Amino acid sequence: ATRSYSGSSTPEVGVPADAITCLAPFHDEYMVIGCSRSIYVLTGDPGYGGRISLIADTTGMLGPRAYCFDDVGKMYFMGSGGLYVMNPAVQGAFAFTNLSGRRLAEITDKIDYGTHLVQMAFDGLRSEVHVFITPRDGTQGKHIVLAVRTNALWIDTYHERDDGQCVIGPTAVRQIVGKGA
Repeated sequence: ATRSYSGSSTPEVGVPADAITCLAPFHDEYMVIGCSRSIYVLTGDPGYGGRISLIADTTGMLGPRAYCFDDVGKMYFMGSGGLYVMNPAVQGAFAFTNLSGRRLAEITDKIDYGTHLVQMAFDGLRSEVHVFITPRDGTQGKHIVLAVRTNALWIDTYHERDDGQCVIGPTAVRQIVGKGA
């Protein structure tokens, strides 16, 4: 689209029901709209018959950078229920799976995206998904790693000083995609 568009101006397009936390491009035809408690997908151009459809009402997305893509186009995201993967749409149907189950419940149940920055990146060399959960106050964060091939999951922490401040921790993540990356 080359112009702004209000989802409320055309009733058939639809409007997400809760706070939008993330807008993520998904292949050429879709935009994932992550909300605090649900996920929608915008299909096509909303100005020319596009639609917003609910694809998940059991989880939301934990912030504007809480997603990444692997080398085959799968989208990984941190939701309120854990670490998920969403496969490319097949005939317009979206399927997503909770990869972490309840293994991350102690962490995901406590994340407040108002006080934490959640960022993700995919390491194509090792086939790993990295999730960085960084408190905005500078205290120690968490680094979650998922080995995609084995579904192994582990949590790293960064060293902190005696005063509770983090010595080193991510404040930005950059993923480079393409040949030679």
